[in-house]
Amino acid sequence: MVKKGTQVYHMQMDEMIIFYPEQQQVLEESFEYYITEMKIITLHFWLFLIAVSIMSFSLCYCIQISKDRKKKCENKNDLKRISEQLEQFKKGNYRLVPSLISMESHNNKTNEWMKIEDLLRELGYYFTTLREQLDREENGTKSLITDISHQLKTPLSSLRMSHELAQEAELTHEERRQFLLMEEQEINKLEILLEELVHLSRLENHMIEIKPELSGIKKTLSEAINQVYMKAYSKDIKIQIDIKNDVNVKHDPKWTVEAISNVLDNAIKYSNAGSCVSIGVHKLPNLVMIDIEDEGMGIPTEELHRIFQRFYRGKSASSQVKEGAGIGLYLTRKIIDEQGGMIVAKRKLHNGTIFRITLPI
Repeated sequence: MVKKGTQVYHMQMDEMIIFYPEQQQVLEESFEYYITEMKIITLHFWLFLIAVSIMSFSLCYCIQISKDRKKKCENKNDLKRISEQLEQFKKGNYRLVPSLISMESHNNKTNEWMKIEDLLRELGYYFTTLREQLDREENGTKSLITDISHQLKTPLSSLRMSHELAQEAELTHEERRQFLLMEEQEINKLEILLEELVHLSRLENHMIEIKPELSGIKKTLSEAINQVYMKAYSKDIKIQIDIKNDVNVKHDPKWTVEAISNVLDNAIKYSNAGSCVSIGVHKLPNLVMIDIEDEGMGIPTEELHRIFQRFYRGKSASSQVKEGAGIGLYLTRKIIDEQGGMIVAKRKLHNGTIFRITLPI
């Protein structure tokens, strides 16, 4: 640009010298002065441009250093918060520490930090759930050990007493036979109890797998009746079943037979001789309903919600019938629940109880 301006000014000066030859020296001096000033201005311009560039670069460099330093400081604080959170996890406190929660209000929180925060929160929830589950299992184990000890204590005490009495020399043959019979009865109770405990343990630890299949409920009910028929026959108790048409239900026949036979056994156990146990089957749009009705002693209203608890036996039931450990109905509920069904009990208007089992079709 300077070179072009010099050429234009040189042409103008030549023209003026032609018209004013006497002013040639003055014009040439002016031209030299102009060239010198233009060079100085150009030099100043480039120096200014270089200075601005250096200042801009220095400013950008300082800003970048400041950002890097701030980022390192933030990373250090983030690592400190993560360390604090992990220390809390180590101590058993699975809530997020306050310094970690306060970061939620920061608008400049990075995606990486948000991911880490979410992972820590999920880890805290997982540890909390795991601890609650372990506490429940520990309490359940303690309760189970206590219940089993209590259930084994009575038959073992009876066995010891009968055995000691049977050793007395002055007993007659008939008395000794009676004591041996009592021992046999207590041994049978222990065998039944242990068998139910094995089923209970396997079911609760998912060692027994429920495998539903589509099959008729009539066959399942017939097999359940066959398992308790001789017990009902010995007490002169009739078992009646009312089912018009067979219903195909997706269920595990083997374990459903076990569940229903437990209910039937319970009904026969607490019914008087010469009474009747009725089974009614009703098909609804989405489920099949099985009602098992007896004419026994009935269950007090305040105990209806407790009879499905493990090892629970009502006061009147325990005093009337010594046989039983309070596991059968608990197993029944577990088996029915595993298949998406439900079992409830209700007291009849007069004597007796109705057990209602529902299974999804």
